[in-house]
Amino acid sequence: MSALPAAAAALTLLVAGSASAQVVTGTAADRDRERPLAGAALLLVDSAGAVVDSVRAEAGGRFRLIAPGPGEYFVHVHLDGWAGVPSDGFIVRPGQDRDFDVRVPLVGVRALQQMSSLMQDGELQRPLAELCGEELRPWEAGVLVGVVRDRRARQPVAGARVWASSATGDVLRSTVSNARGSYILCNLAAGRPVRVEAEAADGRRDGFEPEIRAGTTSWYDLFLRVPR
Repeated sequence: MSALPAAAAALTLLVAGSASAQVVTGTAADRDRERPLAGAALLLVDSAGAVVDSVRAEAGGRFRLIAPGPGEYFVHVHLDGWAGVPSDGFIVRPGQDRDFDVRVPLVGVRALQQMSSLMQDGELQRPLAELCGEELRPWEAGVLVGVVRDRRARQPVAGARVWASSATGDVLRSTVSNARGSYILCNLAAGRPVRVEAEAADGRRDGFEPEIRAGTTSWYDLFLRVPR
């Protein structure tokens, strides 16, 4: 006799779970080329980093994913020959389906190999979290790596100070390039204006304003020259 109430309870839970699920639809495309990513694997990831649904993008990059409930989510894009890239975060509100077009920059295999070489270069051979001295926050921050070089000779510059500052000029992160000119800046908040600059002891400088994307490690070289 006890089996019937148990089965009814299980059915009630199943129905309740289905009722709370919400649909995320849209199209996935290469942001730089505006090329639909048909056939790409799309993973719906919650704010804790758990994969809650997955699908292959259809013709035109169209997709349909199921969110288990309201909250913040990301869509991770995986396509053969390219690096996996997460989208910006988006909110699914209670009782509402969500339209969200995924536009991500694709990073090719060659760039990945360059980045891998940097990570294995000298002190960068250690795990990122160990090198950064803190836990990484891929759901809200990104990492910048690269090499500081002389603009004319293209040779690595060791001992250059490298720092990231906010729009108000506050220094967010700073480091010094190693013996091979490599640098790394960890946990830079995604979606916020940031300027990265490098300066050698002799006054040569360079700077740029990168786009920081959550959960990504981006490669940027700096090329120092004497300020005019």
